[in-house]
Amino acid sequence: FDITTLVTKYFVDKIFSIVLVANNEALNPGSSIVQYESKEEAGNGLDPRLNITFVILPPNSSLINPLNNTILSNGNTINFTCNSADDVNLVNITLYHSINGNFAANQTSTINGLSNSSNFTINNIKTGNYTWNCLSCNKYGACEFNNTNFTFVINQSQTSGNISQNITLTNLI
Repeated sequence: FDITTLVTKYFVDKIFSIVLVANNEALNPGSSIVQYESKEEAGNGLDPRLNITFVILPPNSSLINPLNNTILSNGNTINFTCNSADDVNLVNITLYHSINGNFAANQTSTINGLSNSSNFTINNIKTGNYTWNCLSCNKYGACEFNNTNFTFVINQSQTSGNISQNITLTNLI
């Protein structure tokens, strides 16, 4: 969203200054953190109460591991990897899953910077079909899940104990 286009389109004949403010921080134009307040100047005809507010863009979340529709034969230890990226400072990423019966938050990792890769480990998952996703949030409270939930299956149909088999070899020469 380009503020220059907005100003040109709607305020062509007006001269005024725009100050970009988010949580008392001055930001560069083009940032996704956007609250524009007009500053009245002598003779510009602007109402000093004019306040144009735009939506704060959330971070991007990506699900890395396990891949969508993965079938696993062992649920002893599953590592979930989520990536997050944003043009402002990230603060946390939360793993959601349906392992306990309901799709709900399970673990949250405190993060920072403009990109992050977070790992979450879940142990002793029983046989079943499960859904998972990650919610990434930036310092302004804008949060976003990956576009789609991923699924995985734990299929623990392994036989326990020793397996022995008698093999008779004939006509070897």
